[in-house]
Amino acid sequence: FSLNAAALSGSTNIVPSNEKPKIGTTLIVTASFNLSEKANATGELKYDSTKLKYLTSSPAGDTNGNTKGIVYFVADDFASSHYFRVEFEVIAEGETSLDLVNCVASVSSDVNIPGHSKTIKIGNVQNNTTQDPNKNKGAALKSISVSSGTLKPEFKADVTEYTVVVPYSHT
Repeated sequence: FSLNAAALSGSTNIVPSNEKPKIGTTLIVTASFNLSEKANATGELKYDSTKLKYLTSSPAGDTNGNTKGIVYFVADDFASSHYFRVEFEVIAEGETSLDLVNCVASVSSDVNIPGHSKTIKIGNVQNNTTQDPNKNKGAALKSISVSSGTLKPEFKADVTEYTVVVPYSHT
């Protein structure tokens, strides 16, 4: 007789909303698990709490009320892809790492999944650059609209840098 056996495998990824955020801005980090079959998944996102302040996560991650720089994830929805969205306030300048570690997928037994790391470089302060009134006279935008999400800061003709925050379900 023959026996067909498939081994659960997968990969992880970290995608920051900005790899060069500024102090005072919100950094949104999406951590993902892509598995070869439907399974539950757990993992930890480690971050430097001297540079990033945890705000919220969805689906609900757990920090156990600590400031030690770890967000714990549990996905028990038995799927082949799991996404976690974490929001941080950027609080200090410098280079820092985001590390997805202790990643485990489970069907009937636990399987370790390789983690992922991403380095970000935090700049000094948010700079809402204004246009030089003598440069490109008459070439200012009149409006900006987005089909989904929130534009930050609100539109002003002299502001040249914006961020759009979209709902968790958008990539």
